[in-house]
Amino acid sequence: MKKIFFHNEAIIKRGHPIINFFILIKGKANVLNSNGSTILKHICSGEVFGIVDNLKEKKWKNTVVSENKSEVLVIPKETLIKKIFTSKEFTALTVDLLKMAK
Repeated sequence: MKKIFFHNEAIIKRGHPIINFFILIKGKANVLNSNGSTILKHICSGEVFGIVDNLKEKKWKNTVVSENKSEVLVIPKETLIKKIFTSKEFTALTVDLLKMAK
């Protein structure tokens, strides 16, 4: 499902349950530190975010906000889990991602 987020609108809120991962289709977003005062990372158009969190965590550790107007593809966690267990290539990729995320 595509969603539109506006300037400083939260795409992900720290402490909320993880039920989706995201692809930023248009715009920019910022990953904020735990108190929301510092930008830890910039996310640009075409980038995927939240996959490793979906595999390792139960709740979001950081807040992600739209820098300006952004279009985001929201993909349910169940879709990710189904792909992991039905595709050898995707399973191998997932294992590699988890190793890199230590």
